[in-house]
Amino acid sequence: MEGEVVTLRCELTKTASVEWQKGHTVLKPSEKYKMKQKDVTAELVIHNLNESDAGDYTCVCGDKQSTASLAVHGNNQFHRDVLVIELLV
Repeated sequence: MEGEVVTLRCELTKTASVEWQKGHTVLKPSEKYKMKQKDVTAELVIHNLNESDAGDYTCVCGDKQSTASLAVHGNNQFHRDVLVIELLV
């Protein structure tokens, strides 16, 4: 929903660093994007969603990657999503 927060979660098979991308653009930490990683779980938190945030997000670890599509809808109710992406490395 527009204006809300969404968390994309990437579950790894072992501890490793990841890079998050939207389309082909590498995402950097900012007010909009927060990256967290603990052990085998990496998260991308996207704040204040708007229509331009819709699209494909990819968790990249070395030569492995996993992609999920995010849709953003008009804000008519509170809703918080967590999308889990499993990445085997």
